Amino acid sequence: MLASGHTLRGYILDNSIQVLLRACVFASGRDTVTYTPQQLKGFELADRRYRSFPSVSGKPSFLLAINEGPLSLYSNEKAFYVQPTGTDTLMALIKTVRKEVNGQLTDVLWFRNQLSFLFQDCPSAVNLVPRLEYSTRSLSWAVQQYNSCKGQVDSYTVKVGKPLVRFGPNNQTQRYTPAIAQCDL
Repeated sequence: MLASGHTLRGYILDNSIQVLLRACVFASGRDTVTYTPQQLKGFELADRRYRSFPSVSGKPSFLLAINEGPLSLYSNEKAFYVQPTGTDTLMALIKTVRKEVNGQLTDVLWFRNQLSFLFQDCPSAVNLVPRLEYSTRSLSWAVQQYNSCKGQVDSYTVKVGKPLVRFGPNNQTQRYTPAIAQCDL
């Protein structure tokens, strides 16, 4: 979807994850255009939705939408981010931090503290936090439970476990290239 709100339909030419997080190389007919995160609100490719953000680690980027609802969960393949509905705040979920406990340095699973704070208005979701892992499946499930507690079903949830890369005959790697993609400008 363009920043103006218009939607284009066509092909995304390079769908490697490294490129998709920085740009959308889009073809419609004979024209090829490379869109940056500043030019697009997002795009969809192979049942996956990408949203643009003005600053992820200090630079514009597309992030894979994992859940979208009252609390949305995004990923860039290296880290997870959450965003409450109605805010421009994108918060990185930090896996671990080193803290001093009883005179000893130890790693603390910090993302659990962050989620406990975000889930505080939903006790049933807070109770899930101690068992959470820093994984797409675990975090997606927790955010779904929180959004359900808030009385809303996620407007979008990625199909967890669906590979971006498929393996062909003789274990040769083949990039999955869908026929049609949608860019929301």
